[in-house]
Amino acid sequence: MDDGPLIVSSIVPPQTLFLRAEPGRTTFVRPWATVGVGISTPSPVITPFIRFEFAYALKTFSELSPYQNANGDDFRRRLAPTYQVALYGGIRF
Repeated sequence: MDDGPLIVSSIVPPQTLFLRAEPGRTTFVRPWATVGVGISTPSPVITPFIRFEFAYALKTFSELSPYQNANGDDFRRRLAPTYQVALYGGIRF
């Protein structure tokens, strides 16, 4: 596997965007808003439940312009997820 820089090309009319992203890791913390709804059925021994959750990142990173010098951190932050959908199910004792 090549450990050199990654060059990404994106053709979005009317401009073409070339980014040079260095390999590496990026860690950052940002706030999320989460909404969930669930139901459980009480019984004498176990309680089955199901829950649906939606989360959205309150801090997002803007599109990279063709004039912006994107280092590896900028590129990886832009690719970070902006929302999450989850379905949980199980039993409680």
